[in-house]
Amino acid sequence: MIEILTYQGDARELVEFTTAAWKASASGLPHAPRWSETNLEWQLLRNPSASPEFRVAAYDGGALVGTLFAEEFDFWMQGERTRGTLASWLTVAPEYRRRGVAGKLAEELRQRHRERGARFCIGFGLLGSGGARFWSRQPDTLLPGKTGFWVRVLDRSEVSSWSMSLRDRLGVHLLRLWAGPVESPGEVSSLRNYRDSDLDSCLALCNRPATAADLGLVWTRERLGHQLRFGDAVRTHLLTRDDRVAGIVSYYLLAFTGRTERRMAIFDIVELEDSAGAGDGKRLLYRALHEALDAGASSALVLRQPSMPKRALFASGFVPLPPDFEWILTLAAEPERMRSIHRIHALWR
Repeated sequence: MIEILTYQGDARELVEFTTAAWKASASGLPHAPRWSETNLEWQLLRNPSASPEFRVAAYDGGALVGTLFAEEFDFWMQGERTRGTLASWLTVAPEYRRRGVAGKLAEELRQRHRERGARFCIGFGLLGSGGARFWSRQPDTLLPGKTGFWVRVLDRSEVSSWSMSLRDRLGVHLLRLWAGPVESPGEVSSLRNYRDSDLDSCLALCNRPATAADLGLVWTRERLGHQLRFGDAVRTHLLTRDDRVAGIVSYYLLAFTGRTERRMAIFDIVELEDSAGAGDGKRLLYRALHEALDAGASSALVLRQPSMPKRALFASGFVPLPPDFEWILTLAAEPERMRSIHRIHALWR
């Protein structure tokens, strides 16, 4: 008998389960993420702002057969501050698919949203995938638009061997010619690593984009502090002026499987104050890109969002790719009210 409970395991069990399940689905996906224990501990299991109540799992006789996790955040929505979640990690063991497990996980997560006052859940559906089709059939789901990534190729040979199609490999070659090599910015006094004493200044800068969107993530002090520093899981670089933070870039490394397995640098936060020019932003981004290349990343990805330093991204060799994902607004307490939402600022998970 399948039971829907709060997840009871650790990061290792979750990595083993998701890796096996996603690997079994890889034939239907162009590229599949492979989370590490460090990724999951940072984003969920050791995140002080992530409630265990939003880690929903399906068990059959004690065996883990499905997961659906979400993390609570504050959001700025149409002029007011409210509570919602970001969700990912919907995974069902291959032998349990088409048996209603995903629907049961979604229903339990829906109930927990209502109990905790979370008004919606934001997620992503890879275009044409089973996940996107599943969420589109839920009664309280809206699909407000499509999104994708800005990409910066760091190692052309690595990405070419990883890409699944000839079109992708030719595209990588053209992107690499456009971007050129990643040069170290050298020692620049205005660039340095993040320190805990920078948190308040970073908080003000990182919360600016929320009001430029119809629905925008709002950082709390505790949650942003965890986001910017957690052992080796995340790396954060700053541009400073007169002892204040004028720019911030924060990224983590995530493995993806294609023909082979490669690591990508996922840039969760790229923010510059208005007075920072494209040259300043380029130097800041190059500092992070050079470090990511040294750490084994073959490319860097930045989620396309309403408010972004586009000039600095272009100057650093980033190029916006065609949309890969549907934005998914689901488990909505007031679906009709949310139909006017199209511009979303959030994290990719």
